[in-house]
Amino acid sequence: MLLAEAYISHRGPLLAAIQSAYGLRLRDRPLMEMSDLVADLPPGCSLWRAIGGPLAWSAETHMLSLVEYQMRRLAWMQSEDAQKKPPRNAPKPPETPPYAGEVAVQDAHAQRQRAARQRRQQPTQ
Repeated sequence: MLLAEAYISHRGPLLAAIQSAYGLRLRDRPLMEMSDLVADLPPGCSLWRAIGGPLAWSAETHMLSLVEYQMRRLAWMQSEDAQKKPPRNAPKPPETPPYAGEVAVQDAHAQRQRAARQRRQQPTQ
């Protein structure tokens, strides 16, 4: 399922990730071999970035985002906001990129809402 979805929806990033990770071209490869190659692609490769979710970030990106968050948190702890009871405006921890499907659903929902608003604002004749 993952291979078919990746091939249909994210063909370019899939081909680039396999070329980059293994130095191979996908053409003329048996289906099971291609499936194994995709399953073992490293986090942060072009395919996972296109799909989104936790695998979109490499281990290095995860670590850097946590370091950056901890630095913001340390700076916040010295602020007046941290001393208030209850503390306010605390920095939010990093979030991995959303899955591409979630973004598409959110975009479609926002577009439907805009269209409904426009219909309500048009004068009836």
